[in-house]
Amino acid sequence: MALHIIAARGSTEPQSGSFILEPIGRKLIAAFPDARLTQLAYPATLQFDSSVPAGVTALLSVLNSSAPDEDLVLLGFSQGAWVIGETLALPSGRMYGADAEALDSGAADRIRSVVFFGDPRFTEGEPFNAGTFEPGRQAELARPLGTLRAYESRLRNYCAKDDLACQGPGGNMFAHVSYASNEMPDQAVEFILNSLRD
Repeated sequence: MALHIIAARGSTEPQSGSFILEPIGRKLIAAFPDARLTQLAYPATLQFDSSVPAGVTALLSVLNSSAPDEDLVLLGFSQGAWVIGETLALPSGRMYGADAEALDSGAADRIRSVVFFGDPRFTEGEPFNAGTFEPGRQAELARPLGTLRAYESRLRNYCAKDDLACQGPGGNMFAHVSYASNEMPDQAVEFILNSLRD
């Protein structure tokens, strides 16, 4: 299997890789030694109105230029989840910009699995939500319900209780960075491996 793993890091994380996503990518490569891992090159700054659209543009370029025999796995933490969600929502549902290139249908079909952690656009009531989130709470910038319906069987959106990004007002940063030390990354690896075996 030609497997391409694309990781979109969170705000202010280094281009060399996310502390949450990099270990997941390495575990997937251990299971599929011919797989390759790309760290999406985008600003990941706190200037979201420019950084997120730059990430969408970068991800579209990587996806639309991917080889036709490649299966794709997308990993996003924090702002990286935001970037991936905006990309998958094209051509509708974008928060920023109206003239973005669309995701190629062939590339979209080859996306086998998508995993988010600490998504700043986490929406209450989606069937792909996972984690320890508190029901009834969602991100301040939640997507409209059903925006990512086309990917719902391939997507897991992990949110920790009190994560300020995905649980909205009243959350805290400690919960937002807790994913590396809880069970959710292992659950995500199992979800991805099962999706690749189907």
